[in-house]
Amino acid sequence: MENKTVRGTFKRFFDVSSWLGTAEIKRNTNNIRGMVKDLFTVKKAERRETFSDAVARYNLNKQDLLEKQNEFFKVSMVYFALFICDAVYAVYLYFNSRYMPALMAFAFSFVLFSMFFRQHFWYTQIKHRRLGFTFQQWVVSLFK
Repeated sequence: MENKTVRGTFKRFFDVSSWLGTAEIKRNTNNIRGMVKDLFTVKKAERRETFSDAVARYNLNKQDLLEKQNEFFKVSMVYFALFICDAVYAVYLYFNSRYMPALMAFAFSFVLFSMFFRQHFWYTQIKHRRLGFTFQQWVVSLFK
């Protein structure tokens, strides 16, 4: 009988799993696993519509489309210019043996390129009056 109370007292005072936070570690691991799974899972489109259906749903006219197209193009060119400047700066830093700032500049240039891609992708879809472009179709339309 005395053995059980000593063991219970020992467990209460020396609860290593709660000290280490194993429950929290397990929960965080499951959260990360879920985020990675969501990152690499292609989601189905909520609605399937053509470009003309989308134009009708948003009540847009040709002038509105032309303004949006020009706006997307101008913003994408700003992002592209910033991307080029940052990439050149990153290369400059790399060749001057500033490796960590160069790494950060390269990372920022990827962010700028993704912003350029998003804006130019929307511009391309309006220009071709078609929704659902793939990356390959975007690249082909970029060099036509």
